[in-house]
Amino acid sequence: MRKMSKAAKRQLILQRFLALFPLIVAADGIIAIALGLLLQSWYVAWGAFIAGFYVLPKLFFGGTPKKIENTYAKNWSNVVDSLESPDYVLTEIFGAIGIDIKNKKISVLNVTADKNAKPKVFTASDVEEYGIAAEGYREWDSINASTIDMSRMAMENQRNRAKADMNTGLYFTLDDIHTPKLLACMTVETAERWMKVIEKFLKGDLDAPENKPMHYPEAEPQTS
Repeated sequence: MRKMSKAAKRQLILQRFLALFPLIVAADGIIAIALGLLLQSWYVAWGAFIAGFYVLPKLFFGGTPKKIENTYAKNWSNVVDSLESPDYVLTEIFGAIGIDIKNKKISVLNVTADKNAKPKVFTASDVEEYGIAAEGYREWDSINASTIDMSRMAMENQRNRAKADMNTGLYFTLDDIHTPKLLACMTVETAERWMKVIEKFLKGDLDAPENKPMHYPEAEPQTS
């Protein structure tokens, strides 16, 4: 089962913190001033203001990694349960993909349009074409921008990056009039590794892992 490493969790919280930096500073300042006036001590106010930069990101975004891991778990279960004997599985935010070597089946889950979507299961013989789909995105440069504009640009960059991620991954063209094309969302680097998996699978040369189902590529280590 895929989980986020401690380093990835810290990086995610930092990214969200920087995107909303002006709002967090404003909230932190209001809280610090209120405490200072209440306790009639500017030392308390300064202490609260400094501590807020540690406490508020945890308070606002601390639950985000857990939500992501819950999404991984849900996508994993949906794909694994859709196959009789799953061997290799990949879970991502926007879906998952799994392979059943024995029964020559592939399961792809794409939740970009519907978070409650069900996996599409098809056979190796249904695959007419497969390849990598990659969509670029515009990233705004915040150099010389004001603090408010930096926050706005950071949020816009996050939205553009998420939109690109929804259209990047491993695509399949199928002999199916209802679902002629399907995308398994993943990074380009991961898609390159799965291209090799699919190639060997379609040729009948893919060996099953010792411990199945196996997350491929293997999940990030849980060390910091």
